[in-house]
Parts: sequence; C-alpha cells; structure tokens
Amino acid sequence: MKYFKVLSHLFAVWLTIPCIMVLSCANRVDVAGEWQEIGNTGTLTLLKDGSFNAVDNQGMQVSGVFSLISTDSIRFVVEQSSGSREIISAKITLSDNRLTLSFEQDHETIHYGRKQ
Repeated sequence: MKYFKVLSHLFAVWLTIPCIMVLSCANRVDVAGEWQEIGNTGTLTLLKDGSFNAVDNQGMQVSGVFSLISTDSIRFVVEQSSGSREIISAKITLSDNRLTLSFEQDHETIHYGRKQ
C-alpha cells in the first residue's frame, strides 16, 4: 500500500513538470517587429533585444527599452534627450497581425498592424 502511495506521488510530480513547462512557454508573447498605426502615420518598432523606437503622427520620435510585465501588460522606459527617463505602462493585446496598446493613465487606445 505504501509503495502505491509513493508511486502515485511520483506520477503526480512527473505529470506536473511538463504542464508547468508548457504553460510557461505559452505565456510568452512575441511582439518584436515593425508596427504601423492603423489609419495614421505613427510607427512602433519593437526589437528582440528589448529596445524600441516610436514615431507619432506628428513626426516626434522617441526611443528606449520595453519589457513585457505579463502576457497583457507592457512597460516602456522612454529615454529623454535631457537624460531623464519616463516610464509608461500599457495593457497589450496581440491578435494575429494586430497589436493594441491601451494606456490607462491617458484613456487612450492605439491599434497597430504589423508592417509587411
């Protein structure tokens, strides 16, 4: 009886490890690439090394680094020309070739399409 109890615990551990591995891989979102704001001229380039470049609809350019906080949250650290940094957080949604950023502090949502 004790043998079967130990065996069932080992089986549970053996089954749990692959499930954790699959779930941890599923949480990764690949946002790297060039994005064009839908209906406008703004662009956003997210590089695999965690850096970004953005140009808004008025031609103002910013750059810095970004990090995915979770599968639905992203943080941008914008490097100002004065040397100071601005942290901007947003909710992120990625569906097919569409990226949506929702900035809660500004109540603004921007939709991007992946550039081909």
